[in-house]
Amino acid sequence: MNQQNDMQQAMKADNKPDAAPTSSRVLGIGATAADLDRSRSQLELALQASAVATWTWNATLDSFECDHRLGPMFLVAEEHLPTSLSGLLELIHPEDRPGVKEAIDNAIGGGSYRSLVRLKDQSQGTRWIESIGHAVSMEDQVTGLAGISVDVSDRIEMESENKRLREELAMILDTIPSMVWHKDLQNRILSVNRAAAEEIGLKPQELLGKPTEQLLPPEDAAKYLADDLEVIRSGIPKFNCVDRFASKTGMKWIKTDRVPVKNQSGATDSVITIATDITAIKLKEEFARRTQAYLQKVVDAAPLALLAVSEDGSIQMCNGQAQELFGYNEAELCSLSVDQLLPAPLRERHALHRAEFMSTPSARPMGAELDLRGLQKDGTEIPLEIGLSPIEFENESQVLVAVVDITRRKEQERQLRNYSDQLKIRNNELNEFSYIASHDLQEPLRNLESFTKLLRKDLKRNDEVRVTDDVDAIERSGERMRNLVTDLLTLSRASNAEQLREAVNIGTCIDNILAEFAERITETGAQIQVAEHPVVFGNPTLITQLYQNLISNALRFRRKGVKPVIRISHREEGHEIIHSVADNGIGIKPVYFDKIFVPFKRLHARSKVDGTGIGLAICRKAVERHGGRIWVESTPGEGSDFKFTLPSKID
Repeated sequence: MNQQNDMQQAMKADNKPDAAPTSSRVLGIGATAADLDRSRSQLELALQASAVATWTWNATLDSFECDHRLGPMFLVAEEHLPTSLSGLLELIHPEDRPGVKEAIDNAIGGGSYRSLVRLKDQSQGTRWIESIGHAVSMEDQVTGLAGISVDVSDRIEMESENKRLREELAMILDTIPSMVWHKDLQNRILSVNRAAAEEIGLKPQELLGKPTEQLLPPEDAAKYLADDLEVIRSGIPKFNCVDRFASKTGMKWIKTDRVPVKNQSGATDSVITIATDITAIKLKEEFARRTQAYLQKVVDAAPLALLAVSEDGSIQMCNGQAQELFGYNEAELCSLSVDQLLPAPLRERHALHRAEFMSTPSARPMGAELDLRGLQKDGTEIPLEIGLSPIEFENESQVLVAVVDITRRKEQERQLRNYSDQLKIRNNELNEFSYIASHDLQEPLRNLESFTKLLRKDLKRNDEVRVTDDVDAIERSGERMRNLVTDLLTLSRASNAEQLREAVNIGTCIDNILAEFAERITETGAQIQVAEHPVVFGNPTLITQLYQNLISNALRFRRKGVKPVIRISHREEGHEIIHSVADNGIGIKPVYFDKIFVPFKRLHARSKVDGTGIGLAICRKAVERHGGRIWVESTPGEGSDFKFTLPSKID
């Protein structure tokens, strides 16, 4: 206590300019007057550097003493410094004087002295002075106070400005619809705005110090805290995090932005979270997802290939039927433009049609666009029929394209046309047969009738020679009739033969025919030239009849005195193989090129060349039944070349 009083007296002496330093009197343990002088000097330097004023107040004498630094602090000259408590109070703002007296009473009562007051003189603005001190006792009796004062006007002004800014920020945060909370590194809430508090259902002050996990469902807390930890460690904001939020009305979805708050050393000491309620968006997305999933199921169950195409032609959606039709998987198909599903020559024109359609979209039923062809992944072109329907999906104009592969229908239409053509041919053949029945078949019947009557007369006359001639004529007419009927049956069988599709070795077929005609070949001295032939696919019987009739005709219609030369060959021309049976016979005039394939159309009298005139008609039928064609190239007097096509593979 004595050491404290000595120090107080030394401070008082230091405030008097004519005071002499104390000589080598011991103060405290081992302290001398020199030590005290050094301490005073060091203290003075420290006080000057910190702009701190020291003072003492003797309560018994009501004596107030201070150093020269208190003058500028209280805006008074040094000669006008207060010397009593009442003088000091006169310099303090009236509203703050009761607080000073209360602080003095508290210090005298055993506490510490602390006050923050404004100066009465506010000519230079509000000045704030902060003072701290303690009671001074002598012989266990409080005799006054000693302390220091500091001008804290700048600090108070800064604190006031910070408070104002905080209040403005709080007001701004309370007015925005987004939720905002501020947490420390221990996940405790430091502050929260009104929107967040109302969403939780508590007052802002009730949330202070609470763990942020209270705002989240338990199963989401680990992920949320991991995101916060990433922001704390990196010091980099993290935006557009999607979390769930435990609202008073139930679970909600929020989009959060996490911003680190750094201290003066640059380390993150807290995190501010800004959260926006995106529940409505998530519900809309979920509804859209479910709707799309439902529509996808409907689309996948549709028997048609379906594509959703945007305005620029990109494919947005496809069903399984479309994937199967074009040969792509879903990812591949949705990476293409719809124009790429068409053959290259059609794409540019289709892009123009597509743009024209999108400018004035309207539903277009199936069949509105004819002869459209699609391109599969393997390059195969297929005939298509499409229907178009404009749709709106997620605020985007699209077109729902229904696609049907009409390959089978086209084939059926082709077959129907073929059937129709065949029916016309059959009708023509029927007309031809009617003519034959009324003419060619009646001729031998008329001969039979005539020679039968002559036979009857000659029998009555007993004219054996004439009877013999009559009987021969009747036999010839019967044979003629039999040959006509046989050839008609052969033609009928050729017209109605089963559509077999089996491999036929033409070389073997020709060898068998030549063996059958060996006697005639020897008699005529014919030379047969046979090239190596390919295997064809068809009806073996019809192909045999085809070559048999052509070779027979080549042997029959030979030039007098010229040995027949028959060349049997083939050649490839484009995508088909043309077969040939050529001879050096009498030839045919061009005017008869078509007529020779009509049944019973003969170019020569029977007295010159035998036959019924039906062989080439059978050839034509045999070729047509295989989907081929037959024609003749000939020069009279030089020979004929019969050419025809046969399928070289199974269609």
